[in-house]
Amino acid sequence: MKLFYSFLALLSGCLWATAQLQSFEPTSDISGTRFGSYVEITGEELVVSSSSSTDSPGKVYIFNTNLEQIQSIYPNEASIDDEFGSCLAVQNNFLAISASGDDTNGENTGAVYIYKKDGTQYDFVQKILAPDGMPNDNFGSSIKIQNGFLFVVADGDDSETDNFTGSVYVYVLAGDQWVYSQKLTSVTPQNWWSGGGAQLIMGSKILIYNNNTNLSISSSTVSTSFSLVNSLWEFQYSSQLGPVPGGGGPPTYDLQISEGQTFRIAEAEEGDYYFSVNNILPPWYSESFGFETPNWPNEIRFFRIYVNVGILFLGNANTPASTKRPVMFFKRIGTDWNYQSLFYGNGPENVGDYFGTSIATAGGKAVIGAPLEGNGKAYYASEAILKTDSFSKNTIEVYPNPVQDILKITNDIGDLSSVKVYSVTGKLLLAVESNIKEIDMTNFDTGMYFIKITTTAGTKQSFKVIKN
Repeated sequence: MKLFYSFLALLSGCLWATAQLQSFEPTSDISGTRFGSYVEITGEELVVSSSSSTDSPGKVYIFNTNLEQIQSIYPNEASIDDEFGSCLAVQNNFLAISASGDDTNGENTGAVYIYKKDGTQYDFVQKILAPDGMPNDNFGSSIKIQNGFLFVVADGDDSETDNFTGSVYVYVLAGDQWVYSQKLTSVTPQNWWSGGGAQLIMGSKILIYNNNTNLSISSSTVSTSFSLVNSLWEFQYSSQLGPVPGGGGPPTYDLQISEGQTFRIAEAEEGDYYFSVNNILPPWYSESFGFETPNWPNEIRFFRIYVNVGILFLGNANTPASTKRPVMFFKRIGTDWNYQSLFYGNGPENVGDYFGTSIATAGGKAVIGAPLEGNGKAYYASEAILKTDSFSKNTIEVYPNPVQDILKITNDIGDLSSVKVYSVTGKLLLAVESNIKEIDMTNFDTGMYFIKITTTAGTKQSFKVIKN
């Protein structure tokens, strides 16, 4: 057994390339399906929703960072098809929860429920309906709270124009109540559109920047900008973000603003994805730059970007339906963004889990949803995990883990000189003395293995891998 103990001692001093996230799910008042469909994080609380099933309504659950469930939320008046929990927003002790299928003022007119924290619990304070709601407006299709404003998207609203759909309702805080202030619609030049018909302009991405004096509301093709003037948002300009009839650039899948910079994820003509950073919108005119990323199959693409004070995630990857989804984690070191690790859920390798479909970051922490892992899971990444020195440089990566057949190896610190596979007893099972990119584990028995990788520069790393 001497070899086995020596091997474990070696592993204890190695850099693990994949952080261990903590999974959690409701422990009481379990209802609905697809837990992890929407997630939020604030202070020491994690907010996660489930979706309605045919016979069980979706609910919203509150957890502390010890992953203890402290509350479940569901209004008594709601019905299963109201889509309660279809979007979440939280800030300054207020929690806004969408029910975009609410039928109070007509079929699918939508509603937003407001809760305020009192001690350890969130108490109901208000139900908000659009002042001019019409059937299928989907009021609450997206929501955001920031700096005393509540923004509510109604992506089905077409009351203001014949050619464009979607609007954003703005509410301001007065005591404990949110009071309607104004309705924002697009004023996009019509010569941008050659085919006529309705186009969704007022998209679900709402960004406030420049010390809370500027507002951008974006879809995949157009960003509409407003400035705060005498407590009201005034239209400034619209800019193309992607292909529209008659011309335009690559589609924009997501935008984020953090610390005065705009981050954009878009698809270039050759099918690659890139990012752009600048200090003002629109980002279309900024100089783009690429992140250093590991090599993986070309079919994997990301459609969401999440940034918060030095940490960045790419999520909502498009993988085959029977494949687990990855989340890519970056960390800012100095002025540069450096790739750190891939995250995966703990579900079976050959089952799509939608891990990373929803991600929220705040205070150096993150929560990630995996709504199709069983009845749904959420994962918590603590500040200690995300900011540990073990992620301070790019390293070797092995994935997927657990693995069923092919274990892939990515490496950005030099060629590999050897790859060795050991059993849990320390027995050497496979040794390859070359710069390989993958290991075929199809014929290995189910169980745990240790992979030891050495580069030509002498760097050594070891990994614990589960074979399904």
